Amino acid sequence: MHPYAYAMASGVGSASMNAAALALLMHMFPSMDTQLEAFAGCRNLLSFCFGIYMCIFVSLPIAERMYDWLSPHILGHNEEISIDDDYAIEEVKHDKYATTDDLTVGKLERWATFLVILSFIVAVGNFIGFHTSIIDAFIGMLLISLITIIGMALERIIPWNIQAIIYISLIGIFVAIPGVPTADFLVHYVSQIELTTICTAFLAYVGIAIGNDWEEFKKIGWKGIIITLIVISGTYLCSAAIAHITLVATGMV
Repeated sequence: MHPYAYAMASGVGSASMNAAALALLMHMFPSMDTQLEAFAGCRNLLSFCFGIYMCIFVSLPIAERMYDWLSPHILGHNEEISIDDDYAIEEVKHDKYATTDDLTVGKLERWATFLVILSFIVAVGNFIGFHTSIIDAFIGMLLISLITIIGMALERIIPWNIQAIIYISLIGIFVAIPGVPTADFLVHYVSQIELTTICTAFLAYVGIAIGNDWEEFKKIGWKGIIITLIVISGTYLCSAAIAHITLVATGMV
């Protein structure tokens, strides 16, 4: 299938997933990076706009029917699967890492530790994938991390119902405005970082974070892993096949 088809299959409505999948294609086909970004971005926007309606009116009803039909044959008639919501709620109540509205020194330390580790991983990934300076990329990530911590802290300090992402965006825009004393310094280092390396590293951390819910994960069992692999690979390959047929039919490839 044409690389454009794989790029379109990467656009699943999630910006982070799109960027992570697109990074591999851009490394495989560097001469097509602009076109791949364009096809993936267009498909991602369409998926985001129409995906929720497809999920509600098509995907969920079909998945429910198929589950009712297949579960007696796969799981057995007497086997029941239940989600222990009370157990999950109690675990959150006693979890020292659970999210609260209070800003504490311990929370700032955890944020800083995580972001420093993430900054180092992104800097190394930037060096391997794009041959940029590790030091410059690491400094740029530290600057982004500092802005992130300030924005998350403001969300908990200021008594208004404003999300942290708004504070982070506003601070980032302000300190990068030409003429502001921090602009040249900030832009120089942040421009050394490729967005795809940030998304890839962050998504890898999200996958590892499933260890916090290991007990719940074990309830799913090995069948859940197989189903997940089938769903993800099937969705990607079928989407690429449909995109390839469409591109060929319209004469674009």
